[in-house]
Amino acid sequence: MPKKHIPTSESRAEVAALSGFGVRAEDIAKYLGISWRTLAKHYRSELDTGSIRANAVVAKTLFQKAKDGDTTACIFWLKTREYTP
Repeated sequence: MPKKHIPTSESRAEVAALSGFGVRAEDIAKYLGISWRTLAKHYRSELDTGSIRANAVVAKTLFQKAKDGDTTACIFWLKTREYTP
């Protein structure tokens, strides 16, 4: 019988980071040595929010650069804004 997987705060952080970097769930499962089903069962939140969190960190850095007067960051920020009417 396979050993039962018990998530830790470290494994949760790894899954969130790998998900944020765009690593496929199947590859994250292999990295952790568990099945995809086990990954989905124990790490659903990290898989769903990893890319959101990573984008938020990058957006924060870009926004700070734009606020500090980095012209390239300002232009990029304005050109990539999504406007919804």
